[in-house]
Amino acid sequence: REKARDVSRMMYEICSEFAAQFNLTLNNTVKRWLNVRGTSVREYFWGQLKRPDSNSPISISIFAEHNHYRLALELNVNGSSDSDYQAFNRYLLRPIDTTRLKFFGKARPSTDAMEILLDLTKEEVINRLNASNNMEDRVQLSYFVYRYDNATNSDKTDSMFYQEFSEGIRLLLPYYNYVIDSYCPENE
Repeated sequence: REKARDVSRMMYEICSEFAAQFNLTLNNTVKRWLNVRGTSVREYFWGQLKRPDSNSPISISIFAEHNHYRLALELNVNGSSDSDYQAFNRYLLRPIDTTRLKFFGKARPSTDAMEILLDLTKEEVINRLNASNNMEDRVQLSYFVYRYDNATNSDKTDSMFYQEFSEGIRLLLPYYNYVIDSYCPENE
């Protein structure tokens, strides 16, 4: 419980700091391990960064997961429409540096589990989404930040950690802005 509180506090501080640095707003953070009903434990903490002028369900989200943080272009699926999914997938129209950004989505249509899709090219992601019968399939564009540095066999310094977060948001921001600038919700 104490560890969860510490992670929650750190998550809020990280999200707030980077929201301010990139002129975004912190829209939502998951501050507890239990879901709203208290019936299941979440596997991550989550914060949404959005432009102040956006009411879209699309964000740059920060996830504190098992042994890493994941920054992602994310669509909040709760209440999202088909047009929201289509708007979200527009990021695939832009060139993507897959050496630094990774695709994260369902490895197999038969599962709800999401994972890094290491071996997929952008074209394969587009083909997979086009072939899917499920409009709710989505593939997040993600940047991973690890606290542990394999090269030095030690934890990264706060400065290194901060630089990696900044780099991840800086890399995702053009995709986010592109999607938001072209976002036209069906009920406006």
